Amino acid sequence: MSKLLKNTTGSDILISEVGITIPANSTYTSQPTDALLWAGSNELVTHLGTGDLVGNDGTKDLTKEETIKLFQGLYPSTVVIEGASFTNGNMNVAANVNVTTIPTIVQNTFRVDWSKTKVDLNKHSNGYTSIYSYSGSGKLYSFKFQFNSKDVEIRLTIDEIAIFEIPCDLLEELFHNDDMMSSLSFLKWDKAKDTITFEPKDPMSFGTSILVEARADSNSNSKDMKRYMVNIDKES
Repeated sequence: MSKLLKNTTGSDILISEVGITIPANSTYTSQPTDALLWAGSNELVTHLGTGDLVGNDGTKDLTKEETIKLFQGLYPSTVVIEGASFTNGNMNVAANVNVTTIPTIVQNTFRVDWSKTKVDLNKHSNGYTSIYSYSGSGKLYSFKFQFNSKDVEIRLTIDEIAIFEIPCDLLEELFHNDDMMSSLSFLKWDKAKDTITFEPKDPMSFGTSILVEARADSNSNSKDMKRYMVNIDKES
């Protein structure tokens, strides 16, 4: 699914939180590397509200709410009315009642998914093996996967868009390069335990799915995923 934004005005629109400018009367295609930035963009919500920007999923234009869900995951949809009563199915609202829009769907459940079931990555030497997946919406806070070697590659896909794909041995090398690691601060590699940790600054919202995959390097043997822990909010 594509993530597109149409600038409907005759002027360029700057989204400073993401660091991009959408030229006048043009269409911008969101890049997977910007997913974390869009997830927390208030400017996006403002421009969608004024109609200066219109979202599109590659097949049709979207409403403001649909666009927010596409770019940021969950969106406000629940209203809580305190002090209301019901008579014959009709709602009665008392005077001075507080009406509050909940900023996220309140029936989310925070979970720590974990497993110690070994996954043999060599069974699928020509491609990736799924090591964690979830279908639904919610927020991803962090995850940690332990292997029996650094000679593996790992890929994170959210809402069918690849967020990153990187060899773990490259992560180990990059730890000696301060400039490179400053731009990859959300990824950490523990060479003593052969463990990769993903922890973004802000939770990543998702609308349809999360998929984490891994594969053994072509020149390696007997590579396994040993255990994992995923911190996640799941829509109930």
